[in-house]
Amino acid sequence: MRRSVLVPLLVLALAAPAAPAGAQEAAAPVDVTATACPPSAVPGGRYDDVLPGGEQALAVDCLTVHGLLRGRTDALFDRLSGIPRAQVAVLLDRVSAYAVQASGSGAVRSGTAAFDDLDSEPAEVREAVGRLVEEGVLRGSRDGDREVFRPRELLSRGQMAAVLRRSLDAVSRLATGTAAPRRAPVDAFDDDAGSVFEDDIGVVAAEGLAAGTGPRRFDPGSPVTRQQMALFAARLLEVEAAAGRVPARWAPGGGPLTQGAVAVPGAPAEVARGLSVPWSLAPLPGGGALVSERDSALLKRVAADGTVTTLGQVPGVVPGGEGGLLGLALSPSFATDGLVYAYVTASADNRVVRFRLAPGPTAVEPVLTGIPKGSIHNGGRLRFGPDGMLYVGTGDAAVPSRAPDPGSLAGKVLRVTPGGGVPAGSTSRVWSRGHRNVQGLAFDEAGRLWASELGQSTADEVALVRPGRDHGWPAVEGLGRRSPYVDPQVTWAPAEASPSGATHAAGSLWVAALRGQRLWQVPLAGEPSAGAAARPRAHLVGAAGRLRDVQQVADGSLWVLTNEADARVLRVPLG
Repeated sequence: MRRSVLVPLLVLALAAPAAPAGAQEAAAPVDVTATACPPSAVPGGRYDDVLPGGEQALAVDCLTVHGLLRGRTDALFDRLSGIPRAQVAVLLDRVSAYAVQASGSGAVRSGTAAFDDLDSEPAEVREAVGRLVEEGVLRGSRDGDREVFRPRELLSRGQMAAVLRRSLDAVSRLATGTAAPRRAPVDAFDDDAGSVFEDDIGVVAAEGLAAGTGPRRFDPGSPVTRQQMALFAARLLEVEAAAGRVPARWAPGGGPLTQGAVAVPGAPAEVARGLSVPWSLAPLPGGGALVSERDSALLKRVAADGTVTTLGQVPGVVPGGEGGLLGLALSPSFATDGLVYAYVTASADNRVVRFRLAPGPTAVEPVLTGIPKGSIHNGGRLRFGPDGMLYVGTGDAAVPSRAPDPGSLAGKVLRVTPGGGVPAGSTSRVWSRGHRNVQGLAFDEAGRLWASELGQSTADEVALVRPGRDHGWPAVEGLGRRSPYVDPQVTWAPAEASPSGATHAAGSLWVAALRGQRLWQVPLAGEPSAGAAARPRAHLVGAAGRLRDVQQVADGSLWVLTNEADARVLRVPLG
């Protein structure tokens, strides 16, 4: 790519172009609060120095939840400090990448910015600047005979207005293929008269992006703070959402959910206790559920009234580390064939077996063998799909290179017939790859498959599983925002998640969290083809200890399996 046209250093190359042809008549600022994030996503605020409750705090939380923004540390956002141009580039690059992902436009982004002062910057900064220069959002300037970007220079509020105006055009082009007409500038402030950014400030004010610092005051020459930049970036996506160019669910919880009111869980009640290292719940048609115990390999039945019955030990299980008797699933024809499927760790591999209850596990039949085993990352979740096929979540068995390898069964979501064969019309049992350690699988009402997955150290995930696609591990943890990888719909810090079992009920995905010691509710928003997840909501935080699995049982309630020494089954009604 050729280098950008240089402009005088005085304006830092951020002056916006003239208003596009066909701009709308002057109008009052757009009300975008309808798509703003509700305050419940991160109770009390994610960062210690961001006061909860205000619009800026909500923007910081929303952008952080979606991986578009990072704090200085896990607890410190440094909200009042200025933001340098390099950080602005990274933030707006992530916003643009998210617009492509959320809109499903498939736009390809590329660009190379060869500035003399970017050589020592991280690759993320160099790549972000390159793409934004190509898209007309940023430009460099000249310092003598050098072409420079000045990555450490703080951005002023006026410069920010120019950048946002350009970003509006870039985001709409990426989402729809064309830059949308913009409102004519409004005279909202007195202190921008004569500024080179007066027109930019008027446009972003008309679009509802930029707020002043006081009545009729914008302070165009003062540094924009990190918190203000977060707010304006959030508003940019909200404006695009309100216009239908980016889905309104861009932010966790942002925008109305098309499936109606979000279910509200009631108070938990204990059903049973005394289980030892339980791993999976398999709801029974007449009520109650089967429960697997990982280390003992015992299969137990918990009746609706709380009675616990030991049905027997599953033969051939060799527990060790994170391996043992893991996931359970009932045959789609359980009422007639009585078959129970189990994911087990054997002497040489992980495998899927099946057996009948007569009344305990007998005559175990291998269904799928050769899944690599390890002391950790064994995966283990099973789920029959609406197509009658069996879906199997595996882990990389602590060898990350196996996850993207289509020839390995490790680090995958597998799809097999009930007998373990390759389904008709497919050439492989591999449904998706690039998974680190799949712990939960659930189908929603539209037949979409969701997976909860343990990250390494940065991001745990909920993914909308895409057949034939690479979900990124080990090249990417969390949001990678680059082809050919599929980004997760939700990410969490491991301290608040370490997700395990999952189920779909009442329009939401429910995910049990181990380290996070909470039950996550992820409302599913949008049309079935969009597959977007809304802002997660945390329940039972610290109230029930580590949670291993959650499933909906015959009476419509959720049963939650804890991971304590004296583990329990809890019943959570849904309102």
